[in-house]
Amino acid sequence: MKPEELAARLASGDPEEREAAAHAIYTAAAWDLVPALTGALRDAVRAIPNAAAMLLLARDPSDQNRAVLRQVMQSHTGKLTKLGLSSAAVPLETAAAVALSAAGGSEGRRELHQLASSDDLTIRRFLLEVIGDVDDPSTLQQMRAYVSDLREVPGGGVPHGAEPGRRVADLAADALIDRLNLAVDFARRPSGSRGRLGEPLGRYPRACGPPTL
Repeated sequence: MKPEELAARLASGDPEEREAAAHAIYTAAAWDLVPALTGALRDAVRAIPNAAAMLLLARDPSDQNRAVLRQVMQSHTGKLTKLGLSSAAVPLETAAAVALSAAGGSEGRRELHQLASSDDLTIRRFLLEVIGDVDDPSTLQQMRAYVSDLREVPGGGVPHGAEPGRRVADLAADALIDRLNLAVDFARRPSGSRGRLGEPLGRYPRACGPPTL
């Protein structure tokens, strides 16, 4: 889709259409389109913010864009956002903190660092979903602790009712291996497979760190 068509979708009066457009760009990793869409993304975030639009806006880290993200992070509206239908729904302020940190905002980085230490299952899942936008070394180090979290994640990438379910540990191992380009000494499941990774869990800490950051 051409940038002008995406810009029109981002300016749609339908919030779901705006979110779908931003999500399409984000999931396609079409970062080269962001400069041409910055104005439309900024307007979309100002009007009805969503996670994908904020994370895309962060890829053009101007003072103006940081100010928009900072305003959302400090809004405390209680509204939720997520990256996709099967993604974790988190407060707008959480997604804005990740985006502001990625855009170089010190307030966002401090808030993200605090969020990464949370035991909240939804927060952990969301941070793993957007780990590609997390560039703070100390936050990534904090997230290494997730490989010890054995809680199962509802809707964590397996069909409803399937056994065994995926755990935070499984999602964390996948995310950290990919984000930090870590070499591992066990066979990973093929791309798209959503089973548990590399039993036993005791092997994860060796595979996942400590990374050089």
